[in-house]
Amino acid sequence: MKKTLLSCFSLFTIAANAQVLVSEGFESTAFPSTGWSYPVVSPFSRTTTAGYPCTGTAAAWKKLNGTLASTMTSYLMYSNTSSNGNDIAVSFNYSAKKSNSVYVTYGNMLVEYSVNGGNTWNTIGSQINFTSETNCTAFTATIPAGAVPLDSDFRFRITGTKTTPPSGTADWYLIVDDITLTQAATCYMPSNITAAAVTTNTATINWIAPSATPANGYEYYYSLYSTPPSSTATSLGTSTTTSADLSLLQPSSTYNVWVRSVCSSTDKSPWSALSNFTTECAPIAGIFENFDSYATGNIVPKCWSRIMGAQAGAQTISNSNAASGARSISMTSSSAANFSIAILPEFNNVAAGTNQLRMKAKVTTGTGSLDIGYVTNIANASSFVNIQTITPDTNYTDYTVVVPASVPSTARLAIRNNGTTNRSHFIDDIYWETASGLSTNEISSNPVFKVYPNPFTNVLNLTDTSHIRLITITTPSGQIVKEIRTISKEINLSDLNTGLYIFTAMYNNGKMQSIKILKK
Repeated sequence: MKKTLLSCFSLFTIAANAQVLVSEGFESTAFPSTGWSYPVVSPFSRTTTAGYPCTGTAAAWKKLNGTLASTMTSYLMYSNTSSNGNDIAVSFNYSAKKSNSVYVTYGNMLVEYSVNGGNTWNTIGSQINFTSETNCTAFTATIPAGAVPLDSDFRFRITGTKTTPPSGTADWYLIVDDITLTQAATCYMPSNITAAAVTTNTATINWIAPSATPANGYEYYYSLYSTPPSSTATSLGTSTTTSADLSLLQPSSTYNVWVRSVCSSTDKSPWSALSNFTTECAPIAGIFENFDSYATGNIVPKCWSRIMGAQAGAQTISNSNAASGARSISMTSSSAANFSIAILPEFNNVAAGTNQLRMKAKVTTGTGSLDIGYVTNIANASSFVNIQTITPDTNYTDYTVVVPASVPSTARLAIRNNGTTNRSHFIDDIYWETASGLSTNEISSNPVFKVYPNPFTNVLNLTDTSHIRLITITTPSGQIVKEIRTISKEINLSDLNTGLYIFTAMYNNGKMQSIKILKK
């Protein structure tokens, strides 16, 4: 029972303190335990045979015999990437016992560690040679501070090998038990990051201080990506308290946040576990939506709305019949009473008279009917005003609806399935853009800058970078592939694959400008 509690404690400590800290007695029936592994051929196994465990009721063992490499040697290995760079105390109990009285115990045991995922190995202590049986002998050693650098790909390995004795036949068990790896923690991570007072472009993040308060406060990092920052990443802000105010955020966007403790300029905790929040909606100048970032079900995307008739599931996000990616909007009505209206986000240029709504639509059989228009009240179906009716068939077709300047500036564009046909309609790849459509050098709002050359090879140049706070590069399906915070007139995009991308600049005033770019 004691060993089981220690194992559970070690898993908790790794998550909370980001250090190599293991206590494994193999009491759990799950073998190997989390983080442990062995070769596919000739693996270690768990034993509860009386007389073999040193404490508790279980241990790990391997029978070493024969003349084949696969039966003469084997290893048990632990992997961890949470090193803080300090020394690691190593201890475990080992036994070497012949498998039968007619055999002898003859061979060796080697204890090693690696900091590069097992590409190269370093011996811990000296090789232990067996010429006779030994029972529950203690192994202790220390991996010195600095030998396992911060965040390195650490491996710990115990290898047993049978060798040829001067007389008799070697056939024996290597048994290991009560393995502990203890790395001292110095600078502890904060925890439980939350967001409060979230608006369209600001938020306050809060966290809980670790048990030992860091002397120099905290650093934080936030991004539209979920990839955690590296240990050498430059923070985006500092705080001497357990909160920080974020500003100049993008509306309707999910931000991922990490915080770390700063004990000194050379001693910082690992970044805390991922947390995220989503900013509120705000009027926007353009959109591309293919619904792939959303779960399926009886929902609309964030910042959209809808008005439903008598049929609750008349409009859903579906994982079938997508024009691109894996999702689409499904609208199915069997009668006028079962209508559905999908209402797009609020656009700040809906009444400009220079924009168009472009989308793909189809039905599963026959011919359908969808009304493209706007609502003046997102809770009132009777406020819908039709601009154009489209009649999709069974193949995805591009439809373009030019929105006139007579549309009220506070109106919301909407798509209505009025129930005049009982077809299953599918809608995908929705754009709100300038009426001519975006070419590779046209933009979704009044021009502020241009890019050149376009198409480009590796470097893209901007004519003006004034007041740009963030640049994102997305695929036509909406996936963010690059985020640029350090703005210059020369943007190196050599890491992108060839193809079409959307280059979006976000300004300090919350406005955005998008350009299609083509990498050769």
